[in-house]
Amino acid sequence: MPTIVGLRIEERLLELITPVTEQVGRIFDVDSVSLILGKNGSGKTHLLNLIAEAVSAPGRGDTKVYVKDRRGDVYTLSNHDNDFCAIYYSGLPYKRKMSRRAGLIDASPQNRNTEKLGEEHGRMAQLGEIATALGENTQLTATLSYSKNVYRAIFIPALKQRVHHITHSQLKNLVTKLKSYESTRIKESSDFRSLDDELENCLKSIVALLDDYVLSHFPCGERIHHLAVVEYLQGKRGEEDVDYALSLLSYLGIIRRYDFQVGIDHIQDLVSRCSEVLRNYGCNVKFTDRSISFLIDGVAQFDAVRQYNTPISIQWSLLSSGLQALIDQFAHIGDAVATAAQSGRGSVLLMIDEGDAYLHLDWQRKYITLVNKYLGGLKRKYSLRSLQVILASHSPLIAADIPGIYVTSLDSSVKVKTFGAPIEDVISGSFESNSLGVFAASKINEMYARAKLNKLTKSDLALIGEIGDEAIRAFLQRGGRS
Repeated sequence: MPTIVGLRIEERLLELITPVTEQVGRIFDVDSVSLILGKNGSGKTHLLNLIAEAVSAPGRGDTKVYVKDRRGDVYTLSNHDNDFCAIYYSGLPYKRKMSRRAGLIDASPQNRNTEKLGEEHGRMAQLGEIATALGENTQLTATLSYSKNVYRAIFIPALKQRVHHITHSQLKNLVTKLKSYESTRIKESSDFRSLDDELENCLKSIVALLDDYVLSHFPCGERIHHLAVVEYLQGKRGEEDVDYALSLLSYLGIIRRYDFQVGIDHIQDLVSRCSEVLRNYGCNVKFTDRSISFLIDGVAQFDAVRQYNTPISIQWSLLSSGLQALIDQFAHIGDAVATAAQSGRGSVLLMIDEGDAYLHLDWQRKYITLVNKYLGGLKRKYSLRSLQVILASHSPLIAADIPGIYVTSLDSSVKVKTFGAPIEDVISGSFESNSLGVFAASKINEMYARAKLNKLTKSDLALIGEIGDEAIRAFLQRGGRS
């Protein structure tokens, strides 16, 4: 089982496996996990690129790859070993483009058009497999729906354009009043709340009238079909295309003097296709006020439903947006590992550059657990001889989830025990920073200076009351005296 124990990258020696880590034992489901910490601009991405180059094209004088073989002997890669593969992943939009060479796979999203049916079919199946591998309960669900603000965002702006053509007298009066409120200027800034109340009450009355009118012409299911289709078409139209909101309003008789026939023909065509999908595949149909949903029986039925080209969306249910983002990341990495294994490369070094970027704090807390679980499954699935991981991050939560013996900081040479440490300690130790924001600190220092002179203002006292740290708040409230 050949594994990389260390890498000499220019003036830095990065140790992936050490006697200390071997004493701790196998705590991960892969052969090694290393974390590179650093602030923005500290050189994390540059270092990962050099590592990828060192593994896939060894021989540069300033890079060395040290490998331990099955017998325990350590040697230096002088020429590329066909067993080794470097995989690089970054979801960042400004990632550096990787050089193409044997033994190097860039698993990063390439912004390709993935809407082709065949590609979408494979990705949908893959996302389900990954969710299952992570122990997430999910089902493939088709949904036809419209947003709760469809009247406000689409139909009311259309009515304001044609207010003189509105046939419903009460609705016409309300839209006229709305336009009047929207053009009102107020002198006192505090008066905007009363103006907002008037606007909101007017909007709610218009929405209620429109919804009653639509429901009186279309039963519940038909209302969902028509509003969902109009919202879908309106979002796709160009500047010179048909206004589908006006088309439906004219068709319902709410406005007059508008050439609606082309628009309503498109609307009815899509509505008919949606109805056909429901008749053919709609088992266990569920209705809400704004949606119709049903379960999809596998990716074969997914393909069949997608062939109708309707506003019906299909996705794995019960997955939050954060988990979906992680699953998409894992899908790209899984594709790359599969490619490596299929080409006979059984020793993989995977580099993930800020894979936690854009994740909510709670998902950052779970990130290491999910990465470890998924990659361990990939190693078993493809019978890899070794799978090693290098993560680059500037998240204190990630740092606190990895023992310090696996951590390299680009900002500090001091080894810090990050594992399970309070976040404040991780920030100060591994990032040489402070958990208190610079803006807050500057304002607190200014108030402290005034407090010592007994010159705190009413504004200061109000702001001091908003300080979350009880000790700092109490100290300033005492006038900066201990």
